[in-house]
Amino acid sequence: MSVLKDLKDFFVYLAQGDAMEKVLAVIMILLVGFVAFLLCFGAYVACDSWFLDDTEGTAEVQGRAYSPDHYQTMWYSTMPYTPGSWTLFLQMRGQADGVSVNEAAYRTVADGTRLGVLYRKGRFSDWLYITEVRFP
Repeated sequence: MSVLKDLKDFFVYLAQGDAMEKVLAVIMILLVGFVAFLLCFGAYVACDSWFLDDTEGTAEVQGRAYSPDHYQTMWYSTMPYTPGSWTLFLQMRGQADGVSVNEAAYRTVADGTRLGVLYRKGRFSDWLYITEVRFP
């Protein structure tokens, strides 16, 4: 708990300073809040979807997307190469999920194709987590 007390004391110290220190305090509070939100959301998703049994079902291909090979510009590094990716958007019982597939699987299905899937429904939410796609 001393870490939280030290953090609170630090923010109080910044808030009592001049205008620039107050701006810095606001920015730091927003960053700490954002990190706390990400940690809480990650814990929620983990509790919602981990250690559940997979259920078999069928899903319909609603769309497909291809992201071509490209180089990503970074100011601090050389330009890293990003290979292309193929994604299928599957709909099942009114919910959708995107699944990355290889090029061969991407080319064998069309919109409207029904595929066998293994999926999980969230413990707390009604979210759909597709864990495996079975191609004919």
